[in-house]
Amino acid sequence: MRQILFAFSLFLSVSLSAQDYDTLAIPDSLKDLEQIEFYQIPLCSCIQIYNVNIIQDDSTYQSIFYSDYVQKYCSEFTPSEIDFTKKSLLCISNFGDCNAKFNYKIFKDDIQKEIIILIYEYYGGSRGMCSFDNAFFIKKIQSEYKLKIQEINIDEKY
Repeated sequence: MRQILFAFSLFLSVSLSAQDYDTLAIPDSLKDLEQIEFYQIPLCSCIQIYNVNIIQDDSTYQSIFYSDYVQKYCSEFTPSEIDFTKKSLLCISNFGDCNAKFNYKIFKDDIQKEIIILIYEYYGGSRGMCSFDNAFFIKKIQSEYKLKIQEINIDEKY
């Protein structure tokens, strides 16, 4: 039953967040940057990413996604197999009210050596705050790149 509820909530989240994706405004500071393709994977609640991370190797990935804690408390979670010669994994935690929804766009700045995750947060009407942990597969980037987060709060309730 929990898996069915999770699948439904994931479908609802993707449906709500995908409807206006192409029309979302991009700040002027990012308009000239390369927008890169990504594949988003929601993380199980047992995987807590408190720092912004770029994972480039299997040993770091294994230490987070295959930890004893995750194996014990998130047994239904199956981490993806990743070829780190071709992919990088971006892991972030962002906060919003407990019913918030999010859209993401990712940009690459070759001059500043930054990957910028633009987060659009839709107010969900809740007074509480929750952590939303996500991971994004992107095409392999060089190790000198740093991750930067930029948020846009959208006041309207989704």
